[in-house]
Amino acid sequence: RDTTSNSLFSGVAHGMSWFDTLSGDSHFSRNVDRNKFTGGGFKPATATFASLQYVSGVIHREKVLVFERVIFRSTRGNCLLRVFDIDEPVVDPVSKEECFKSVFLVFYSGSEVQNKLAKICAAFSANRYSFPEEPTQQSQAYTDCKHRLDDLYTIIHSTELQRREMLLDISANISSWENKVAREKAIFHVLNLLNYDTSQKLFIGEGWTASSSVQTIREALEMGRK
Repeated sequence: RDTTSNSLFSGVAHGMSWFDTLSGDSHFSRNVDRNKFTGGGFKPATATFASLQYVSGVIHREKVLVFERVIFRSTRGNCLLRVFDIDEPVVDPVSKEECFKSVFLVFYSGSEVQNKLAKICAAFSANRYSFPEEPTQQSQAYTDCKHRLDDLYTIIHSTELQRREMLLDISANISSWENKVAREKAIFHVLNLLNYDTSQKLFIGEGWTASSSVQTIREALEMGRK
């Protein structure tokens, strides 16, 4: 989740930079008041004049083209969509599998378009994330995300070192453990062949051997009894 958020911050920051460049155009500036721009998921607009809102999130890369077409057709072209690919695979929060995704940023206006976008994102299983509007909040959120990632990397690194040390200790003793387990299994296998006399609390076994080995067997039994 933190890796996805880190990529999301980078992608949305890129999109906001693109929006600032676009809003610098004289024709665009006459139609959109940048100071009334609101964001962060489906945050409602509070301006009294025409203003833009935006929704940000991530989506599977192979769904981007269809996602873009559906948004364009359902809103009749009244949305601005920007998409930025995430270079590394991320873990999907639902399927828990690694996959390649892209960050999307959709600028829109109006509650009707907002409802349509919410349904479209749900239909495409897009993960939506709130993104702060103020630059200071954006920087703080990005810094917090980086700190969480650094902490996770530190924990993962220390865990890998501990696992390596544990496996080295096991590898040094595994041969003796295997021999001990094999002997224990052989002993219990033989015991299962014997009959247990509950009155005398003795194991009674029947078998045959060569006459020349009888003394050897007696000595082995005597040694085992001691």
